[in-house]
Amino acid sequence: MGMLDRYRKSGGFVQLLQLLETCGEAKQKKLLDMIEAEDPRWSKTLRQKLLTIDVIFGWPAEQLAEIVGQLQELTLAFALKGLSPELQEKALLTLSHGQKRRLTDLTEGRQVSPGEIATAFAKVIEEVRSQITNGYLRLKEFDPSRVIEEDIEEKLALAPIFGTDSNDEEPAVSGEELVFELPGDKSNGDSSELQRQVNRLKNEVAQLKRENVRLKTQSTETKETLNKIKKLLAS
Repeated sequence: MGMLDRYRKSGGFVQLLQLLETCGEAKQKKLLDMIEAEDPRWSKTLRQKLLTIDVIFGWPAEQLAEIVGQLQELTLAFALKGLSPELQEKALLTLSHGQKRRLTDLTEGRQVSPGEIATAFAKVIEEVRSQITNGYLRLKEFDPSRVIEEDIEEKLALAPIFGTDSNDEEPAVSGEELVFELPGDKSNGDSSELQRQVNRLKNEVAQLKRENVRLKTQSTETKETLNKIKKLLAS
């Protein structure tokens, strides 16, 4: 049994992603290497969707201000100590003078340890992932490449069959004829007819799976539209 088997069900991708995001750097690398060996497409997609401190503090100032405003001041104070000067300055620009002073008071006269910084980083990432999950942050508006499709496990399951790159928005399955080779003597008439039948059936399966993915995506977009309408009506 591979380590990915338990995560291939619906919702499993996000569970695995959150596990990786809360790991230490060394453990995260080890797990990603194991995943890479088992299924490169899962590894590639997980790396693409992973939240890191540099990613979060590199987001636009508007979103960063929303994130910072939800963090505990001690967590933010420790996290700032581990940022590059550029990202630290960017984060501080979102704060009022009073907030900056309080953060300075929390760390003044003490040496923040690497362990405390790592713990603060993990808390920040965990909080941001929670904000994304509950809809407080909408990645689609400022970092669409990190949006996790509702049916991502299904897309990853289809990818190895049809040679899909995990960066694709949907599996690269087209309505054009796909060629599948069968062993045996191609000069044999029965074998050729069987080949055509198999190709036809596999093409139909490919089209049905593509349509299923399209309908699920359409359903998600419809739900988002309805939620927006409900919010407008309630306001």
